[in-house]
Amino acid sequence: MSSALLWFLAGLALILLEFAAPGVIVVFFGIGAWVTALLLTFLPLSLTLQLLIFLIVSVASVLLLRSYALRVLNRKTSDEQESDEAIGAVVVVRVRITADHPGAVFFGGTTWTAESDQVIEAGEKVRVTGRNGLVLTVESIDSSEQL
Repeated sequence: MSSALLWFLAGLALILLEFAAPGVIVVFFGIGAWVTALLLTFLPLSLTLQLLIFLIVSVASVLLLRSYALRVLNRKTSDEQESDEAIGAVVVVRVRITADHPGAVFFGGTTWTAESDQVIEAGEKVRVTGRNGLVLTVESIDSSEQL
């Protein structure tokens, strides 16, 4: 088996290991292994030089790309941002809500499943107090607050 293939397989194993132990570090060592494999396909490199390239590329990748990767991975989807913005919003109940049966409210141009420990009739205005997945938690508001 060629050295380039071994480096490629080692890189693949490291990248797959990132899924088992997420921390956004191991993947960069996989990238280092792949860069080493790529260079080995075109250049004859000694084992010492292979290890040096692997370490330099891996550490440089961690230092230069990790913060960017974490920012990208921590971005919220537009649905998550929209539902976080919903907390505190006054919305209209579309389908009656009881403690036993969730109903529905209209927010952000779409209908959301809503739950409450109160009975709230369709047409009433409520305040969004939380979110659990795709379900909004709501509560009744006073008539004076509805303005």
